[in-house]
Amino acid sequence: MTISQSITPESTTQNRQYVALAWGRLDDKGLDELLLAASQACEFQYMICQNVASYRFTAYSHNLEPTGYSDGQVFGALGELHWRCDRWVDEQFIEHTGWQAVFVGDVCAAPAIQPHYSPIDLSSKEWQVRSLMIPLRGRRISGQPAWFEPRIPHPLEYPWPGLDEILALGALEFEQAGRVEFVQLCELKAWQSGGSK
Repeated sequence: MTISQSITPESTTQNRQYVALAWGRLDDKGLDELLLAASQACEFQYMICQNVASYRFTAYSHNLEPTGYSDGQVFGALGELHWRCDRWVDEQFIEHTGWQAVFVGDVCAAPAIQPHYSPIDLSSKEWQVRSLMIPLRGRRISGQPAWFEPRIPHPLEYPWPGLDEILALGALEFEQAGRVEFVQLCELKAWQSGGSK
């Protein structure tokens, strides 16, 4: 369930310039270079990385090895970089494994690596930008170091130092012609009651 609630005044999002960039068929070195360039331009605060055996939601680390995960996201107030393992067949019918990646965020924080596809100007008139909060699963029980969700058989750990009972991801969604096309995760914060379904 996604519950939305305004987290940023509309005037704040209207004055910013947003872009979506995409890369495909990256090799391991290309993905490492992209993450390095993005982390230099964007001050990432958090990372969510997963593969078949593990799921990690932690504070961002410059020692992150993105190729160790089949899917990952790093994000902060200025942007989000999301990558995923990809497979394709070339013209000689040889199968390859590599990576595809998407950056969504401020133009000033975009990685300085040429994208494989045309940039999308998310600040143009046909795009609407809305802020929202997405509540995370689990509730923190007083005195416990983790959050608990009855449907998940293990404690949930979030990189949050406070004692808040419920946490949420602050995000921006980019809608065109009534359809949400991109979402940029921005921050982790305490959930504020009063959201609408």
